[in-house]
Amino acid sequence: MTQSLLMTGATGNLGSMVARQLLAHNHGFRLLTRDPEKATSIQSHLVDIVQGDMGNVDSLGGVFSGIQTLFLCTPSQPQQVELECNLVDMAQKCGVRHIVKMSSFGADTSSSMTMGQWHGKIEQHILRKRIPFTFLRPNFLMQNTLMFAQSIKAADTFFIPLKTGRVSMVDLIDVSFACMRVLTTPGHENKIYHFTGPEALSYTEVAQKLSLLLGKDVQYASIASDVAADAMMEAGVPHWLCENLKELYSYLAEGKSQAITSHLSEVTNMTPRTYDDFLKDHRQFFL
Repeated sequence: MTQSLLMTGATGNLGSMVARQLLAHNHGFRLLTRDPEKATSIQSHLVDIVQGDMGNVDSLGGVFSGIQTLFLCTPSQPQQVELECNLVDMAQKCGVRHIVKMSSFGADTSSSMTMGQWHGKIEQHILRKRIPFTFLRPNFLMQNTLMFAQSIKAADTFFIPLKTGRVSMVDLIDVSFACMRVLTTPGHENKIYHFTGPEALSYTEVAQKLSLLLGKDVQYASIASDVAADAMMEAGVPHWLCENLKELYSYLAEGKSQAITSHLSEVTNMTPRTYDDFLKDHRQFFL
């Protein structure tokens, strides 16, 4: 089957959900992966799995045959700028007509967050290529709060260095559906979408909602970012990621992710899910 959409990152959390959304709506695609065995859960007659390494440009030669749209969705890593820019360069050479990049809130070459700088550099590289683009910038995901589950089970408390910062968290389900819409419907070229939820919550309010859901008093403890980083290091999180998460938490704590936009509704024609909706669907994780 000839495919016109090339996907990256379809074995990750977000990318795999986008892949499932595409398949659920009968849209085929070509999937680029370094390890085809990791893509077995996405196998379908609508999917063409090809092997390639974004760090090895020579391995990408035949990947773009017939491709008109590239979906860039790679995990955060120190080589992210190099890897995504390699693929953008090859896309330009092969005549790709639209690049959809999964970016992030705060993407800017002058961002206070290293990861924000990475996304900003990649966005600027795409802009210099003069290929029609769409940049998707989702806010902090509701699914990230599932990391609180173990400490809530153990001590009825969760720990994160966000002070009183409010965050307009967004559900991964909504983001993946919006991605599918952008990839399969016209009119999204040369646009930047900031995907948020419908409310900006403090984590004191998150604790209150968890208390109501679980029928017990759940407390939020805003610890120092260095303490959080040390705990992550002890848990085996790489040093570079700990440092980047410290920057992200500072960004959130300063209220820089509290803006609420209508972009998700505009793309999906649906009302974004609330945090209460999310908790109802994930209650079992906190029990």
